[in-house]
Amino acid sequence: MVTPYRKDPDQLLEELAREESRRARGKLRIYFGASAGVGKTFSMLTAAHQELAAGHDVVIGVIETHDREDTRQLVLSVPAIPLATIHYRDRDIRELDLDAMLARVPQIALIDELAHTNAPGLRHSKRWQDIDELLGAGIDVWTTLNVQHLESLNDIISGITGIRVTETVPDQVFDDADEVILVDITTEALLARLQAGKVYLSEQVPLARQHFFRKGNLIALREIALRRTAERIHKDVRQYRHETYVEAIWRTAEGILVVVDTALTPNAAQALIRHGSRLSGQMSCPMHVMFLREAANSRAPARSNGDWQLLLQQAEQLQAITTEHYCNGDVMPDIVAYCRSQNLSRLLLDRSVLRRYWWRPSPLVRVGQLGPDIDIIIYGGVSGRHRQAAARAQDHAFARREPVDWGKVGLALMFACATTALLWPFSSTLAITNIAMLYLALTMVVALRLGRWPGLVCAVSSVALFDFSFIPPLWSFSVADIQYLITLLVMLAVSTLISQLAAQQRFQGRLALQQTQRVHSLFELAKRLSGSLQKEQIVQESQKLLFSDLGEDVFVILPDAHESLLSPDAGAGHEVAGLDMVAAQWAFDNEEKAGFGADTLSANAFRYFPLHAPVRIRGVLAVRMQGAPRLLSPEWQQQLEIYAHVIAIALERIHFVEVANEFLRQVESEKLRVTMLNVISHDLRTPLTVLIGEAEVLAGESSDNHVRQKAAIILDRARCMHDMMSKLLDMAKIDSGQQPISKSWQSIEELVGGAIRHLDVSARGHVLDIRIAPTLPLVECDPVLIERVIANLVENALRYSPQGTQIDISAHHQDDSIQLMVADRGVGLPDTEEQRERLFDKFVRAHPESDTTGAGLGLAIARQLVQLHGGTLTAANRPGGGSVFAVQLPALPMPPVLE
Repeated sequence: MVTPYRKDPDQLLEELAREESRRARGKLRIYFGASAGVGKTFSMLTAAHQELAAGHDVVIGVIETHDREDTRQLVLSVPAIPLATIHYRDRDIRELDLDAMLARVPQIALIDELAHTNAPGLRHSKRWQDIDELLGAGIDVWTTLNVQHLESLNDIISGITGIRVTETVPDQVFDDADEVILVDITTEALLARLQAGKVYLSEQVPLARQHFFRKGNLIALREIALRRTAERIHKDVRQYRHETYVEAIWRTAEGILVVVDTALTPNAAQALIRHGSRLSGQMSCPMHVMFLREAANSRAPARSNGDWQLLLQQAEQLQAITTEHYCNGDVMPDIVAYCRSQNLSRLLLDRSVLRRYWWRPSPLVRVGQLGPDIDIIIYGGVSGRHRQAAARAQDHAFARREPVDWGKVGLALMFACATTALLWPFSSTLAITNIAMLYLALTMVVALRLGRWPGLVCAVSSVALFDFSFIPPLWSFSVADIQYLITLLVMLAVSTLISQLAAQQRFQGRLALQQTQRVHSLFELAKRLSGSLQKEQIVQESQKLLFSDLGEDVFVILPDAHESLLSPDAGAGHEVAGLDMVAAQWAFDNEEKAGFGADTLSANAFRYFPLHAPVRIRGVLAVRMQGAPRLLSPEWQQQLEIYAHVIAIALERIHFVEVANEFLRQVESEKLRVTMLNVISHDLRTPLTVLIGEAEVLAGESSDNHVRQKAAIILDRARCMHDMMSKLLDMAKIDSGQQPISKSWQSIEELVGGAIRHLDVSARGHVLDIRIAPTLPLVECDPVLIERVIANLVENALRYSPQGTQIDISAHHQDDSIQLMVADRGVGLPDTEEQRERLFDKFVRAHPESDTTGAGLGLAIARQLVQLHGGTLTAANRPGGGSVFAVQLPALPMPPVLE
């Protein structure tokens, strides 16, 4: 019978601490669905009514009814905390009042839409962060979530629906939830609800059915939601089995374990792994591959480690979960225990396990005895030649033996002889049993210090010398008394057993020491890198520690601003032999390993590991492996990958520290700039107004023609400066969020007329052609701001167009928006989209070398004013020469007119 799995005390203490922490936190329940309209909020409110009837304290924090009558009726009878009002850009936004909820401390808080983005100025930017704070305060939270808002599924779902969702929730929040309740209805039922106006308002239904609510989209979303829920439940099952010590395999989900033994030839092992991959594909279940290793493999020749590396790579390419097991005796209990711990119901073995031995049962029988609930699959697909080679090697497949070290065997014989010589003078005073015990002690010491084979030789030679020197008749291997024969046989059996157990203990001790050394190396690396404040420090500390640990050349190669790797020999002052920057760049660009022992550029002396960080690749770790076969073993490959990951995390930490510092500098710089603009614009506007007034008087009243001309020049320059100050003040208001906006329903024709009224177009030698569709609907906007937008665009066209050319202004209704265009026949715009977008940045001019005056603020102000109205402003080159600027404003349905 398999020894029942039990956790060690450290695991129990850790779980108790976790459970204590979990008790202090509230519980999170998520109502999960495939899309809007499946009934998540309705189900949550229905369950809340049941809790209220049971006498529990339930409070609504935020509920979005979406004008659904049945949902509104459920909300009315549940206590609610008033929403907080956030004033942002002349708009009042209603958000969850987190502080009021924390002060109220209900048993259960109902907070809709987990993925919601909070208004600027609140404590947290995301609603799931508000919920996390509530959970930390011990409040249970119920919330809702659609599958498209999960971060890991965002790209997949946007590729299916063609619509990218910007509000997402980290998968960890979903995985850590205490309860996930799937709210699901059929696609036909959801479409029927949509058509009946129970999802969106009736006027929005046709547009929704054309885009997101297509039947194919809903079917795919439903499948993804069901699969994600099933993954979550599978994790819950595994956690429950682990916490309650369940040993029996539950067939809630299929899984297969492929056992690859050292006795198999490389080709046979590859065939076995491929067959396991085919089976896992047919059963749609995960595949685990266990590599059985022995002590001798740590000292195996390079070819052997290379074979193991190829097998490990093949398993990883087939999406298998790999594990290694160092065995020293019967491995079947460990195999069965792994199947139970991972809840794997199928075990794939090579047909060589069918071989029987008279002194022990076959491995197949052992699995049947230890795991009667495991299905055993025997693979016999290898060729006859490979099968025979595997069978010849299988004699020792599950009972491992170390290679014979004849020097240690000779040393064991010398110890046995020396012990006999030392004991002979005391043969008359020591009892036979005491002498036998001393020989047994010698066997144990030799097996511990020298290994299994020297221990076995010491055991046999000790029994022989004991018989020859101390058992009558002396100096003969014959035994006069039958009782001594039993003593010798028992001594031989016990000494052999002690030798085996001592060798096994020695082997396990060596493995434990190796693992401890690796863990210590990782700890030391993490400790050193955590204190590094610059990338150069990380590179130096990593290279220094890894070189001392591996004994081989190690380089951390970082990219420059153009994603090209910087050669490490540039700083060393000499070329590094064997280091290939082309191979390193390939590993960086393709995010895959390359170099020695890899599938790509394997002739290189170095292996190149890309430094994978959560956000992006941070560089490449280059390790010289040519001439270091031990580094090709799977355990060292995994260790190197962990090294690379730790270094990548440290580099990403430094990167985000730099980003945060730069952002703080920009914020402080922006605050200073806004303050200076406010001061300058306010202080200069008053004297400029006086200067303009005096210049106007002087130009109108002076009888001297020369004075009038000079006054006109002063007046023109003062007006330009006044206009620039006005723009600076407007930009400061917009940047600080203090630009007032007062919307009303306006006619585009009146807005255009008001904008050009004070521009005096004809006096500047241009002609305006205004074409506005007579059926154009009214637009909801701030007339003062939109007139300023149009005036800035027309002013821009007047400045950069030759005299005598025509300025075209047109407006028309397009889909769900109103488009206003200002076109000219001037010098045109840059050719690339990126350069045209830069025209809307502050203080940027299309032609800075031009003698035309301007500060480069008009277009920047125009775009930001349009964006305040929920619209867009774009620029393009006009066919035939010139430029065209297009303002697109939302065309909202007008409210009914009250008679």
